Amino acid sequence: LMEDRWQRVYRPTPIRCPAACFILKVYSRARAWVKPQAVMFEAARKLKMVGRVRPEDVPLVRDGLDLTFWAVKDPKRKLTGRITRFVLDIQGRNVSPGGSFVLYMSPDRYFDPGTEWEGELVPLRKSDVLIVPTSALIRHDGAVYLPVRVSTGITTADDTQITAGAEEKRDFLILDDAELKGSQRHGQDVDRSAVETRPRETAPAAAREIRTLRSDDTPQRQSSPMDEKDYGGEDPYGEQ
Repeated sequence: LMEDRWQRVYRPTPIRCPAACFILKVYSRARAWVKPQAVMFEAARKLKMVGRVRPEDVPLVRDGLDLTFWAVKDPKRKLTGRITRFVLDIQGRNVSPGGSFVLYMSPDRYFDPGTEWEGELVPLRKSDVLIVPTSALIRHDGAVYLPVRVSTGITTADDTQITAGAEEKRDFLILDDAELKGSQRHGQDVDRSAVETRPRETAPAAAREIRTLRSDDTPQRQSSPMDEKDYGGEDPYGEQ
């Protein structure tokens, strides 16, 4: 009875957008009084997502490219779209401009306003190509170098023989110690196995005997070949 009575006095008015729209914000709350002329909802007929492009990626982006994107806080929910209205930020010869593009949202492809997102696009597809991580390449004097594994042979203080991994007339790059980033520079190593297999020179017997000491650390006189030789004959200093 109460409901029927007050519905005749305060007729409920359904709130609808004049067309398909996006509800951006809701200010009304259940069991809360609404003041006259208060804003209860914010809605938009169109909602567009803006993407930022780094200056180094600008040459790869153009209108019509397919884009896969997701919210930073929900990376498992993948959405797809197509880039439109791609423009450069700054025009000029002395500036490397970034860029931006627009992607219009739809009810099945929607983020709340202010959502941080990220995505990826494929500007070109190639098959049977050789790729390496970009961080493995080194740029120096306008050229790009890739450190590769090689096999070495004879190594001296100045030069090292390359037996595999590089060919003749190939340019190479020598890095400073500060640019090695903790890596160890190649150098000569002691081949202990080769040293142990070489014949060792033995010391003369006489020298070994001279180094022999008694238990009381008193040097022991060694016998000499002169002691065993018999010089026979009369003693010139003996009694006549």
